[in-house]
Amino acid sequence: MEASGALKRRRKRLADYWTTDVQIYLIAFIVVILIFIAIRQAMPSDYDVDFISYQMKEGDTIVTAISKVNKDYNGPYNVLDLAQITIDENNLSSSVVYAGETYLIPLVKKSH
Repeated sequence: MEASGALKRRRKRLADYWTTDVQIYLIAFIVVILIFIAIRQAMPSDYDVDFISYQMKEGDTIVTAISKVNKDYNGPYNVLDLAQITIDENNLSSSVVYAGETYLIPLVKKSH
């Protein structure tokens, strides 16, 4: 009779461990799926970014230049993302630009 009780306790422990393991693996699987979804959202593959030379005019800023180059743009990048891309591409230490100087400005186009 004690062997039967010990067997039941052992089976219960195994069932508890198995249930816990399944829960952990299920949670891990869901987290991995959510990470992939987040990465997919962060990488807008439906758009290409090219750069064009743009000569700054009096009163232009990086943001106004981006707005002029990408007139009808309605894509996944916001203007601050594009401004940071511009700063990086032109090796600028700040967002200050000068009239008469030429800078590479991102031109975002829908992929075909």
